[in-house]
Amino acid sequence: LQMRELFPDETKLRDLKIPLKALIKKYKKYHEGDRGFKKGKTFALASIEAYFGADALLRNIRYINLVDYRRQLESTLTRHGTIRKASTVNRQLSCLRHMLKEAVEWGMLAENPFDKGKSLNRRENNQRTRVLSEAEVMRLIDNAADHLKPIIRCALWTGMRRKEVLSLKWQQVKDGLIHLVKTKTDRDRVVPVSGDLHNLFGYLRNADGAHPDYVFTFRGQPVKDVKSAFAKAKKEAKITDFTFHDLRHTYATNFLQRGGDVVTLSKILGHTTLQMTMRYVNLVAEDIKKAASVMDGFGSAKDKNDQPEVNSLPRDRSFSGH
Repeated sequence: LQMRELFPDETKLRDLKIPLKALIKKYKKYHEGDRGFKKGKTFALASIEAYFGADALLRNIRYINLVDYRRQLESTLTRHGTIRKASTVNRQLSCLRHMLKEAVEWGMLAENPFDKGKSLNRRENNQRTRVLSEAEVMRLIDNAADHLKPIIRCALWTGMRRKEVLSLKWQQVKDGLIHLVKTKTDRDRVVPVSGDLHNLFGYLRNADGAHPDYVFTFRGQPVKDVKSAFAKAKKEAKITDFTFHDLRHTYATNFLQRGGDVVTLSKILGHTTLQMTMRYVNLVAEDIKKAASVMDGFGSAKDKNDQPEVNSLPRDRSFSGH
């Protein structure tokens, strides 16, 4: 705003020779305290500075440069040797877009080059819904370390995210509900405690070495990470293509299969829109369609000569066959 006061004329704004490093420094100053900044935007800012150059003038960044940056992100392998996901590319472009938007508001740039063309976001595929069968669930739990077993069960019985499970405190469990605050979507929500989960909490609360604050512990200390332990349990259980987050998918699918309704499920999962929850409805519907084959042969004639003519079957004109 101070720069706007000094240079109210947009023509003068276009003449400013402000380098990218100056914007990054100011952006960090104002946003480094934001939730998720360290984990998400720190890497994005380093990538942006490395590609455009710290001394690159903001006024020289054009829309075509943004297109080239996206192409570079998509064509360069990650440090793990894998292709970047569309969601990862979108997050980095989103960081750059926001930073340039702030530059305009701060009087460091005349206009945001992102506004000069169509959206650069790629379509994301967030429909992965790997779900464990009950047999796989039992194998996973049987092969998990003792401190990991209750963590897996809690995720399976609540649909809570990994961070929500590991950071769970006793004070959040009251009146048959788990009270979650400052969630991923920045919305508070409550999760019902089932009878099985109530019994599990009772066992953990009264176990030797139980932590006064945190629910899940290992050797008397709060569990901070389960990556290695979870990977080991999967390997020994011979379960592939499965992540901790898929326990959430497993909960959601089973919730609906056992008679739960989609609106309640959406509230429990903390989805911002009902559409996000509908993928589980579609998944269950597909399972129901597959179940039709279970009735094949029931009441059917064993001899082909005993089959009625198709034209003689009663027709329901409202039935589409799907």
